[in-house]
Amino acid sequence: MAQLADCLQAGGPPPATELGALYRSLIADLHSQGVGTSRFQADCTDLCAAVSAEANIDPDTVDWEQFHALRRMTIGNAPYITHWRTIRGLDLNPAPGDEPLIDVANQAVYLANDLGSFARERAAGAPVSSDFVLLHARDFGDLDRAVQAGVARYRSLIDELAKATSDLAPSCTRTWTAMSRPPNT
Repeated sequence: MAQLADCLQAGGPPPATELGALYRSLIADLHSQGVGTSRFQADCTDLCAAVSAEANIDPDTVDWEQFHALRRMTIGNAPYITHWRTIRGLDLNPAPGDEPLIDVANQAVYLANDLGSFARERAAGAPVSSDFVLLHARDFGDLDRAVQAGVARYRSLIDELAKATSDLAPSCTRTWTAMSRPPNT
């Protein structure tokens, strides 16, 4: 990943690696469909740079602002969304005022990922800078409390999404609210 990030940031061709070949193939496929790729390529470059930067973060000193900035990128939402919007011919720019909602959705995605993977990452010795639960446990010394904080934050994010979507479709509010609560509550 670091090699791909370096090549993309320098504006050079992707490296002759498996990941570089996959990237070249995807870009070539998009070009063959007559689809512009500049925004997607920029998002991929940012993703690769964030993954590389994460590897160099000191897990003992990373702060919450650094963590959130990296996770927003390393979760990969930006290139994923740009890819699908691009191939469908949709506008790539968020509507005015949508940025906070997009940020909430990104946080919900990485938090769901972190809650689902913290045990595996902990066992593998992953740095705390790559997981909300592990970083919270580092700062507060209690893994159970960290999991509870992660779940509470996730529910809060889902509630924010429910509130934001209630104006679009009232039935969404009931669905989002039901999804954010455990059964029988």
